[in-house]
Amino acid sequence: MKLGDLLFAERIRIPLRARTLRDAVLETGTLFGPTEGSPFGGSAYLQLGASPSGLTRMGSATDPGRTREPSIALGVAPRPLEVEGLSEGETGPRIILLVLLPVGVERDVRFRMEAAFSHSETEAAILRSGSSEQLLGLRRLTEIELKAALRVEDVMEPVSYRIYADTPLDEVLDLIVRRRLSTVPVVGEGLQVRGIITADEILRYALRSAGSRPKPGENPPLASDVMSRSVMCVSDDELLDDAAQLMANRHVDQLPVVRDGEFVGFLKREDVLSALFGPAEVDGGRD
Repeated sequence: MKLGDLLFAERIRIPLRARTLRDAVLETGTLFGPTEGSPFGGSAYLQLGASPSGLTRMGSATDPGRTREPSIALGVAPRPLEVEGLSEGETGPRIILLVLLPVGVERDVRFRMEAAFSHSETEAAILRSGSSEQLLGLRRLTEIELKAALRVEDVMEPVSYRIYADTPLDEVLDLIVRRRLSTVPVVGEGLQVRGIITADEILRYALRSAGSRPKPGENPPLASDVMSRSVMCVSDDELLDDAAQLMANRHVDQLPVVRDGEFVGFLKREDVLSALFGPAEVDGGRD
């Protein structure tokens, strides 16, 4: 979906008549019309995010269930809006962008508005527009790709191998060495995660057992003998932002991923960093 798919002339106001940020948000909110209503009242303007330049204020609110698709309203002020609490030398925004989202999907439909308006050329092109028709003709704006929030399943690394509690440690060691793994999960018969074995634990085992053989009648050590039973997992349908926060708070490099309780893969820190903070895929072209 592109930004142009959600922008319509009747939801664009150039110029805004309001002089303050609060009134500009309320005025822009009325563009949603009586059939959709406008929840952008009260202190909603205080919750708006800002583009890096400060020229754009962006806000989202939940629709009271009367629309199934996201809606966008955009207003452009002829001069910087008055904002309470601005520091000396700061100027108010001129572009107000409001997004109305269906109930229950406000987190699922996380449009990359910050990325869309992180380019000063985009904001400059909007400010040069003298009418809604001119603004809708800006390919730099209308061609911006809007992406829903990433989930763990979009980034995780699926795995095909399985280690069970009764798997001999020699087999675990062989698997870790051959596949250059840092961690392997230990699963039960129903593929639920029962524990985890790290390369450090396997290294300690290998050093202890080097040059020694099991005594007659002695059973070889098993995965269950060294695995850690306290394991943090994430669901494959969890928001990637939330999983990333968990990894940062718990200082872990990767997390087992489960689907309906079954182990299906790993979420790795380097993949999370690449997905969340890699180059933004915003290509609006030139006008």
